Amino acid sequence: MVGGHTMNLLPRNPFSTASQDLIDFLYHRFNTDRDEARFLTSNNMLVPATPFWKTGGFDDGFRQAGAEDRDFCDRWRAGGGSIIYQPEAIVYHRHALGPFTYWRQHFNYGRGAAQFRRTRAQRTADRQRFEPMKFYLDLLTFELRNRRGAWA
Repeated sequence: MVGGHTMNLLPRNPFSTASQDLIDFLYHRFNTDRDEARFLTSNNMLVPATPFWKTGGFDDGFRQAGAEDRDFCDRWRAGGGSIIYQPEAIVYHRHALGPFTYWRQHFNYGRGAAQFRRTRAQRTADRQRFEPMKFYLDLLTFELRNRRGAWA
């Protein structure tokens, strides 16, 4: 599987920017080794059809957008597949968000994350795990460390 970066085309929209910042953080966190990446968003991944279906495709049990790509990447890697992150492969994303749509999107991302943890725990006979506290602290401070000015 190969995938690239998504770029927000609405940089003056603080909600669209904050949403993109979350994805940037996840890519920074899970794809430090580009040849051994762990996560790609479904809007910018390339997978050959036959292995995609052998892996089970996207689990339609994930009703809202949020974590179906994370689940697929996890199953892909568990099945021996590799993920290559190619940041030069850019998808330009124009997703205008306001306060309510931002809240709804991230609420659904949280629901998807909880479902992913449950699904993964059942699949691997492992206990459900949250990320360590450092993950959340790094998430909250990521933009302060990587961006200057009021937008940070």
